Amino acid sequence: MSFQFKQFSVSHESSSMKVGTDAVLLGAFIQTEKQEKILEVGTGCGVVALMLAQKGNRVLAIDIHAPSVDEAQQNFSNSVFAPLLIADEIDFFKLQAPVKFDRIVSNPPFFQNSLQAPDEARNAARHAMNDWVKRFWERAQKLTGRVNVIIPVEVFDEWKRESELSNFFLVKKCEVFSRSDKPAIRFILEFYRIEQPLEETSLVLMNEEGTRTKEYAEFAGEYYL
Repeated sequence: MSFQFKQFSVSHESSSMKVGTDAVLLGAFIQTEKQEKILEVGTGCGVVALMLAQKGNRVLAIDIHAPSVDEAQQNFSNSVFAPLLIADEIDFFKLQAPVKFDRIVSNPPFFQNSLQAPDEARNAARHAMNDWVKRFWERAQKLTGRVNVIIPVEVFDEWKRESELSNFFLVKKCEVFSRSDKPAIRFILEFYRIEQPLEETSLVLMNEEGTRTKEYAEFAGEYYL
C-alpha cells in the first residue's frame, strides 16, 4: 500500500511511523531560504524527508528502527529526489557528524500521557524515556542552529523550557486545530539560536462537513493531490 503525493509516493507498511497528518504538517510548515543540509530525526517511512527534498534540500534521514530505514530508503530510491536523500540506521544521541546541519527536523517519537499503541514498533516510536526531550536539545545544540518539530500541545512547556536551557529561542509557532470549535491539538514550532520576534499563526484542518478547510488545502497544496 502506498500514499500518493503530487511528486512522489510513499509506502509505509513496515515503518514504525506511517504517513500521517503530523508529518505532512511539519513538512509543509518548514520554509527553507536556500538549499539546506538537513537532519531528520526519526524518519519512519521518510515522508518528511521527501517533502523537504522536494523543496531542494539535502536530507540525512535517520531512525533506530531498521525496517523503517529500509522502507524509507526504498521510498527515496523510487522518487526523483533520490540524489538528495540518504536514510541510515543511526541513534541520534550517538551521531558523529563531521559538519553541522543547517536544520534538524523531527516529529518526535512519542506522545506523553497518551494511550499505548497496540503495535510494538509504533509503541516504541511514540513513547520515549523521561529525559528524551532534554537529551534531544543537548544533542541538537552540538549539531545545528535551527530546529523544527511538531508536538502535542500538552508537552509544549517542557519543549520550550528545555530549548531555552540549550540556548534556542522559539521564533515560529503554528497552533493546529482539528476543527474550529475544538481545542488546539498540535504546535508546529521553529527554534533558532538568535532571538527574534515570535511569529504566531494558526491552522484549522477540517470544516464541519469533515473535509479539508481551504486554508489547510493551501497550506499543503504543494504536496496533496
